Amino acid sequence: MGLLLVEPNKTRVKCRLTALEAAALSFALGVINDLDVSPEQLTDEVTVGDRTISKVGSAVAFDRSEILKTKIPYVRKVYDHIAGSLHDGSVEFGVLVFVNDGYISDLELFVYGHGFGFDWPEQQSEFKLFINKAELS
Repeated sequence: MGLLLVEPNKTRVKCRLTALEAAALSFALGVINDLDVSPEQLTDEVTVGDRTISKVGSAVAFDRSEILKTKIPYVRKVYDHIAGSLHDGSVEFGVLVFVNDGYISDLELFVYGHGFGFDWPEQQSEFKLFINKAELS
């Protein structure tokens, strides 16, 4: 992800996490750090530095926050074994969690499988997350 470019003397607008982003981060922190951090706490403490939404998903870069620090100080690591479904389970998606210099820095959510042709919504109200066991083998 690139940084948002702003004109000199202009303030960059900070964004809040969506419910799905907060839930995915909470899930990831549970998997990576064995921590129980609520999505509500993440919504209060994590700021989105940049968000891109396309037809097949979204990519989010976070401002560095202590709550996103990982137990193992990876220089670069991608976790790809989290997945989920939207609505009634008819649209499945993958979750990529990027760790840079020991902090979760980015999150990507992308539609796969039979969900192609589905436009990724800006807000997601019905979803569930799970470990993608196929990615663990």
